[in-house]
Amino acid sequence: MAKAQNRRINLGWSAKRWKEEHDRFSRAEALHRMAQENVGYDVSKFEEHLPERFNGYLIRTSRRLGMEGLRQRHCVASYDSRLRSGNCAIAAVFVGKQRWTVELRLTNNEEAPLRIDQIKTRYNSLPPASVREEIHEILDIPLKKTADVAVGAAM
Repeated sequence: MAKAQNRRINLGWSAKRWKEEHDRFSRAEALHRMAQENVGYDVSKFEEHLPERFNGYLIRTSRRLGMEGLRQRHCVASYDSRLRSGNCAIAAVFVGKQRWTVELRLTNNEEAPLRIDQIKTRYNSLPPASVREEIHEILDIPLKKTADVAVGAAM
């Protein structure tokens, strides 16, 4: 990976540094692959239940998904197959000056057709309750106390 990315390595690096470099190389490789494929995701089933405008956007291509994972330093790019199959949608939502990656799922409930499965920021950090509530408001998705447990799942 280092050779393909034209980056030097040092055999004297610590174990921590090797892990950091590997993670960096892996994210860059995933972004490159996803940018080359540039697959489009059909998010229309989700879009119809979201506000026409909100402070953020739905991720519609594999290239954008790869960029989101690279920017946020988490594994959201691994959700490519779920997005291709239409099982979920990913939104980038901005609260203040902070970017949040939000996984959306469809429900079978006509009164609440969407739910939020996960909310993460850089390095898989979780939102405080106030930010979680604000994201639910921004996306016009009711916050249910029973769904709070799912928000903490790993991306």
